[in-house]
Amino acid sequence: MNIPPVQITQHELAEIADHEKEAAWRIKRVDELKANVKAMLIAKIPIEPGRFDARLKTRISRHVPWKTLVMDKLGPDVANWFRKLYPHSLSQK
Repeated sequence: MNIPPVQITQHELAEIADHEKEAAWRIKRVDELKANVKAMLIAKIPIEPGRFDARLKTRISRHVPWKTLVMDKLGPDVANWFRKLYPHSLSQK
């Protein structure tokens, strides 16, 4: 029983290279567009009404020592209650 050897064709390799080039160009363009839109959002430039919307993600940041201080002064129950009350990042809709 002779099984013919399987080969990777040059056509397959060329197609992979073409798709990688196209994807890299598109990803670069998306990054440029996102940076531009972010700069405009920060500058409070209004958004044209339509199907799409854009918002900046906001994040609540706490200094690391806050939890130790709260646990020392008020106890771990209050620290956990406060942590649950204010999540690390807010999701906006």
